Amino acid sequence: QKGRMNEQQFLQWLNEGKRNQSIGCHDEALRIFTVLYNSSDEYSDWQLTTLNERAHSLHSLYRYMEAIQDLNRVIERWPNHYKAYELRAKCRNSVDEMMDSLSDWTFVITYLKAGISAFTVSMNIESEMKSLYDALCERASLYNRLGESDKAIKDASSAIELFAGVTARCSWAFQLRSEALNNLGKTERA
Repeated sequence: QKGRMNEQQFLQWLNEGKRNQSIGCHDEALRIFTVLYNSSDEYSDWQLTTLNERAHSLHSLYRYMEAIQDLNRVIERWPNHYKAYELRAKCRNSVDEMMDSLSDWTFVITYLKAGISAFTVSMNIESEMKSLYDALCERASLYNRLGESDKAIKDASSAIELFAGVTARCSWAFQLRSEALNNLGKTERA
């Protein structure tokens, strides 16, 4: 049956899998994405899209190593797919592969900073800025776990600067920076 699905059928199945993900039916979503994967040609865009979605379901089911395997294949084909790096970093963090997780977060941060600086002021970059904020906070959290407080402070401060220190938007970054400062025996300046 490989390759016998047309684009419309593929998109219908893909949307059904995503719908199941959105309502928390991750086992059913995984089943659908596995059918799609097995029905797609090797290394086709369809197959890689399916692997990426499958990895989200596997992550939600706490099957991190399987998700990492799927994401490795996606990244092998699409080396600038920063969302795949984000999810792989989360999975790696969940299985205590902290250095590999740091490497993935660093890629995401570098990629997003380059993309954001290339946008003009008139373009809507809110989504990318939120992703960059999250990546900086995730990496700061890892640095705190590794006892690298200076690096955690730097990332948390960079995250706070993204939204000009608006407390409601930056609470996670403020919390991470305070934790790092406490680790160094310092306190947050007023």
